[in-house]
Amino acid sequence: MIAETGHTFSSDWWSVGILIYEMLIGIPPFYHKNKTTMYRMIKEKEPRFPDSEKHGIGVSDLAEDLIRKLLDKDPEKRLGSINDASEILEHPFFDELDIDDLVEKKITPEYIPEINEEDKYDLRFFDKEVTNMAAKESFINDEEREQILKKVEGYNKDFQEIAKN
Repeated sequence: MIAETGHTFSSDWWSVGILIYEMLIGIPPFYHKNKTTMYRMIKEKEPRFPDSEKHGIGVSDLAEDLIRKLLDKDPEKRLGSINDASEILEHPFFDELDIDDLVEKKITPEYIPEINEEDKYDLRFFDKEVTNMAAKESFINDEEREQILKKVEGYNKDFQEIAKN
């Protein structure tokens, strides 16, 4: 998607790899404060994994292997690109997981937070830094929107005018 060469459903598996990495490590695998550098890293670099002794955080060899295969730069070689989710679930990372029990909700979660049923805004388990952030409005002007929509296959300006009214 960043290379603007089109994409297939295997980009969804890329996103799963990004999500797993971020859940285990705490930051995205190609994070950089400079967006241009981050995009270059996504296109050119392999994900780096922290040294558990040096950084106090790490992942198992199986988790690293799963993530690397989900983040393969070649969408046709990416894990899940041939047989979809079944291919991913065959990875040894999932060997100890009974998928049928998971689907049937027979697995008890290790942690279930106690929610205050009387307070529908109970945010105790959310990061205060995030919940205290001001909401930002995302706005693009009509010209920018038009340029973006022109890139969308099947875009019809006349339909957009009808939809606005």
